[in-house]
Amino acid sequence: MDFSGLKKPYHAALEGDWKGMESFYSKHPERLLDPLTIDKDTAFHIAAYSAETKLLGHFLDLLKEPSQILAALSNKNSHGNNTFHEVTTTDNVKAIKLLISKLEWACAQDKVHGTNFITELKKLLEDQNQLGETPLYRAVALGQFQVLKFCAKRVGNLSYHFHRYDKMSILHIAAIGQHFETAAWLLEKDKGLGKEKGNSGMTCLHLLAKMPSAFESSSRMGKMKTLLYYCMLSMLCV
Repeated sequence: MDFSGLKKPYHAALEGDWKGMESFYSKHPERLLDPLTIDKDTAFHIAAYSAETKLLGHFLDLLKEPSQILAALSNKNSHGNNTFHEVTTTDNVKAIKLLISKLEWACAQDKVHGTNFITELKKLLEDQNQLGETPLYRAVALGQFQVLKFCAKRVGNLSYHFHRYDKMSILHIAAIGQHFETAAWLLEKDKGLGKEKGNSGMTCLHLLAKMPSAFESSSRMGKMKTLLYYCMLSMLCV
């Protein structure tokens, strides 16, 4: 990796100096696709996981070729994450809409390769990182429910996103993170998830039973967990 000449934007990113990053790349747009960290994060990865929509939009506007836009959205860091993987870990639906609109523009402009927008978007949202997680799986793991629902409308069949390489189901990861509203939504989409066993041999119902403290809570989370528990119990008894 060639980090030469990237000290300024690197330190700006560390300090959250988004104006500094914007200034550097406005002068050197040719460096936008270059890795900026040892994890091979580009400026797009950083802007995405920092939920900096304005900065992300500015970077995308600096790219004039459709192929550059496609590369900015699909390039992976050392963890196998593309830009969508990073933005779905935030609650920034606006940023996802921005990425999708730029992708649509790039596909419409790409007359040479005839790139299809729907196909490319599906490919990016179904892309798996080194753990086998898609951007939607990551959204569930981090409890970004609104982001999940927004992206789900654009992928059609959700089953592709249900498991990572170690077979951990998307419902299990939601329960482990205590994202119970998300778990209930997933169960509504596919009741079969409730019957699956994880590597420990436990169903999601077993996992919930091992979290007694959440049942004692009068908070919305406690109520959601109770609702999810009895919903799963009724399904398993059918």
